[in-house]
Amino acid sequence: MCEQAMEPDNRIIQMPCCPAEYHTQCYINHLSLYYHANCLNCGTVFFNVHGMPAGTAETAETDQSSPEFRAAVRNVKKANTARNKALAALKRSVNEVTLGFKAQSAPLIASLTAMKREAMTAVKLTDDWRTGTTAVRRASTLLTRFVKKYSVDHSSLGNLGLRQRWCHRYNNPIWLLRRKFRIKI
Repeated sequence: MCEQAMEPDNRIIQMPCCPAEYHTQCYINHLSLYYHANCLNCGTVFFNVHGMPAGTAETAETDQSSPEFRAAVRNVKKANTARNKALAALKRSVNEVTLGFKAQSAPLIASLTAMKREAMTAVKLTDDWRTGTTAVRRASTLLTRFVKKYSVDHSSLGNLGLRQRWCHRYNNPIWLLRRKFRIKI
């Protein structure tokens, strides 16, 4: 596997089947290349490709004509059928409860939405709202004109000391209102 001699300070792996010894890193590299653990001296396989101890995959019952195999398949099919029926019944009951919940909560949600609309309208009638929206519009317009006139790319705006927000629409007053008056249920 490797041509290096074994040194006393090297990390080594002692094989359980024979007196062979390998460098730990060399053996790990061998495992990563060949996907199975075997002794390179005598060929004993310790683990197969699926990570199972050697011999378990080969000795597993795979005869599909045996009555035990067919019975196991029937049991799995019955369990799947029972699961599907139980989930269908659960979905029906959840749908019934959900319809009742929506019917009862619809007037409450409508009143909350009306309260939200009134509060947002009251904020929009203030002088602060007009001043804020005007300032945001003016700043974004001037920045856009500056970028177009002087052909400045957005990455160099920071070097000029101009703070560029790539998400203008989330930092304007209407989005501030939407975030502040968000109704979560």
